[in-house]
Amino acid sequence: MSIFHLLYNCKRYFSRNQEWNSFYSTLFVLTILSQITIFSSAQTNGLPQSYNDGQSPKAPPQQNQGYVTAPSQQPYAGISPQSPISQPTLGVTSVDVTTLNPNHPLVPIIKWAQRERPRIRSIKDYTCTLVKQESVNGKELDPCALSMKIRNEPFSVYAKYLEPTKKAGTEAIFVAGQNKGKLWAKGVGILSILGTQSLAPDGKYAMDGNKYPITEVGLARLVDLLIEVGEGDVKNNYECKVQYYEKVAIGQRNCTCIEVIHPKPTPGKFPFYIARIFIDNELQLPIKYESYDWPKKPEEKPQLLEVYLYHDLKLNVGLTDKDFDIKNSDYHF
Repeated sequence: MSIFHLLYNCKRYFSRNQEWNSFYSTLFVLTILSQITIFSSAQTNGLPQSYNDGQSPKAPPQQNQGYVTAPSQQPYAGISPQSPISQPTLGVTSVDVTTLNPNHPLVPIIKWAQRERPRIRSIKDYTCTLVKQESVNGKELDPCALSMKIRNEPFSVYAKYLEPTKKAGTEAIFVAGQNKGKLWAKGVGILSILGTQSLAPDGKYAMDGNKYPITEVGLARLVDLLIEVGEGDVKNNYECKVQYYEKVAIGQRNCTCIEVIHPKPTPGKFPFYIARIFIDNELQLPIKYESYDWPKKPEEKPQLLEVYLYHDLKLNVGLTDKDFDIKNSDYHF
């Protein structure tokens, strides 16, 4: 089917949709034209090797064979190291499901996360490069790298795409309590003529190419995810296997990798087949998370679900309202 037939059929469909208006018609046509330009271009849209080196393998490595390393990171500053996972836990921040099944292998991890959650949420702000890759609706998306600024109170995010090439320069800002709960976004290329757009974080256009909305980004969210998944396994007494890998190198950071495996192939019952979270041993912060689904066939490799790496973290840097203002002269809104 030619592109002109495609556009004609789309026009017929949207003309019957009462909720479609001229703005979205224009946005749709520009998006199609943008994709045509990208498709016709001879440019390479993959990540540079420095970012690819920070991605997890599509199939998990065998035990004791090490892990793919992240890009080199700068020394951390701004927060003190805490006690390791193996030390006793005092108090919890949610319903203590660990008493329901105290011998479950995830109990020590849940207790660590419950203990450290308030400390991690007390980090005022930080900057980083977020390297991620996700599968959405069964399709594995291209790896991405974004320059990020995150503030916890009020929750604020500035994001700028660095890679892939087709998205480089795209910017977004979200500040809790502002803009009627919407984010500001500015596209690149032919989409830039639309100017700065106000979009619902979980809406169709803001979620294009993303598994989660911008409101769920951040280190604190990784800890919450660890608690949610762990508590679900403990409550239901799900069978799982937990492995600890010490002194795992993520770039220049020394980490402990916690690997959780649901051994029985029951897709749909568990959110993952294999999941790994990497805890920075010095700071006791989760800096990387990855998970895989069961392979479609026994002889195939596990399928990537998602991987997130917080690289080159700088903590408590003193971000201000200007860092989350679309009028900031350093930005291109």
